[in-house]
Amino acid sequence: PEALCSSARWKYAYSTGATTALDIATSNLALLFVTVSFYTVAKTTTLAWTLIWATLFKLEPCRLRTFFIVLLIVGGLILATEGERHQTYGFSVVGTILVLVAACLGGARWCLTQALFAHDTACAEDPVVVVYHVSPAGVLTLLPIALLWEFPRLWFWARLVSTEGVVAAFSFACAAGCIAYLMLLAEVKLLHETSSLSLSVGGALKDVSQIALASVTFGDEITVASAA
Repeated sequence: PEALCSSARWKYAYSTGATTALDIATSNLALLFVTVSFYTVAKTTTLAWTLIWATLFKLEPCRLRTFFIVLLIVGGLILATEGERHQTYGFSVVGTILVLVAACLGGARWCLTQALFAHDTACAEDPVVVVYHVSPAGVLTLLPIALLWEFPRLWFWARLVSTEGVVAAFSFACAAGCIAYLMLLAEVKLLHETSSLSLSVGGALKDVSQIALASVTFGDEITVASAA
C-alpha cells in the first residue's frame, strides 16, 4: 500500500494503533479484578464514548436523542454496578475504572479509524491496509506494557511447568491471536460499510452472547439488577 502523508499518519494511523493497544491492555487488566459478565456490561459504555468522540470529530451530528442514549447507557452501568456489588466476588473500584478507561479508548479508536477512511482511499477499500498502517504504533505501545507486566510471571511460570504445558499455552495464545486478528479485520470491514456508531450498537449482540457464555463457562452470577 501507498504511504500515508505525514499528518494523516500521526493524526489518525499512529493514534489509532496506540489507542487500540491501550484498549487491549486495560481490558485484559480489568479482567483480573472483575467478572467477565460485569466487564461485558460495563464495556457497553463504549457506545456512549463512541457517540461523544464521533460528535467531537464531527463524524456524527449532535442530536437530542444522542444525549438520551448516553443517559440510558449510564443508567444501565449503574444497575450493573449495583448487581456486581452483591455478587460473591464483590465490587472492584480498580476493575471498574479500568473497564471504563478501556471503553473510552475503544470509542476513540473506532472514530479515529473511521476518520482514517476519509483521508486514505486504500484504507477505505481494504481492511488489511488499515491494520498495516496502525500495527506499528500498536506494537510499540503494547509490547513494553506486556513485557513489564507479563514477562516476570511467564518466566517464573515456565520454570514450574513441563515443556508440554509451555507448548500448549503458546498454542492457545497463538490461536487466540489469530482469532483476534480475524475479528479485527471483520470489525474494520463493518466499520467501512456502516459507521463507528452502528458498529458499537451491533456489538451489543456480541455482548449478550458473551454474558451467556460467561455464565455457563465460569459460573458468573447474573442478578436481576445486572440483567436489567
